[in-house]
Amino acid sequence: MFLAACGGDSLAQPIDATPLDAAATTDASCTARPPTVVFLNRAGGTYTYGAPQDSSTNTMTIGSPGTLTLPAPTVNEDDWTAFVTCFTSKYAPFNVTVTEIDPGAAAHVELVVIDRADQIGFPDTATGVAGGLNCQGQVPKIEERGIVMVMWSPLAITGARCQKAAQMVGFTLGLDRAFSCADIMTWENQCGPPGDRTFVDADVPCGEVMTRTCRCGHATQNTYRQLDTTLRQICP
Repeated sequence: MFLAACGGDSLAQPIDATPLDAAATTDASCTARPPTVVFLNRAGGTYTYGAPQDSSTNTMTIGSPGTLTLPAPTVNEDDWTAFVTCFTSKYAPFNVTVTEIDPGAAAHVELVVIDRADQIGFPDTATGVAGGLNCQGQVPKIEERGIVMVMWSPLAITGARCQKAAQMVGFTLGLDRAFSCADIMTWENQCGPPGDRTFVDADVPCGEVMTRTCRCGHATQNTYRQLDTTLRQICP
């Protein structure tokens, strides 16, 4: 299972989330989690379809069975610098380290930037692809060696590329779609500049064009607190 992001018009109006006031808490039974490393890969590479995903061996659940060699995308240096700065800012509040150097055998989430969706067998409307969200009971699972992809050319501007990249990595870190225009995890693409979106500290329903139960069974999701909690600690 995988998630492809194309965007689209909403059938229902996404919620304008109101932030919560209470501070996030730490469970005394939990231990500190080391920083989650996100590798921004603009160099291409050879990837093999298989499970589980493993960014160290380039094994991914995206696409079809077989091996795929992807070239480096055509990227303007100034555009890339702006993209990296924006992406890093979205994850700055959390226990995340962003790098442009391949961590090799060390655990890391890999964001592969490619030119177009047809390079991996997807329709041209796709602008980002991630593996499906997995749950351990009602707890979203972090794919610590996950691989996601973002299509550089169709997104065209820094804000759109940044938001889509942060969103695809968000799926790997256990987030679902947020039914809120202000949130990075929104499906909606016509409610304000995409570069302005953040992980919002508010409880909102999940959903794409209308609300639904979140994939791990919860009625709502708070993307900010979920990232803050799950990336800071490992709980029994």
